[in-house]
Amino acid sequence: TKSGENDVDVAAGVRLHVASGRAPSAFLPPGPFRAVWEGFLTAELGRAYRLQTELSGTLKVEINGKLVLDTK
Repeated sequence: TKSGENDVDVAAGVRLHVASGRAPSAFLPPGPFRAVWEGFLTAELGRAYRLQTELSGTLKVEINGKLVLDTK
């Protein structure tokens, strides 16, 4: 992008569901698996922000390399 412009990507409704006993992909066997979704946020310092999620499983959130949320 040009200097001073922002790229915006809204990831509303990101979902991953695999029926019990099914393979998550033709390249993986059925059973437990791990999926990683990574992204970046750019935000103004000194402001309050809220991240929201609904999940079954675990979620880890790191900000500047520091773990700030771990739902083990």
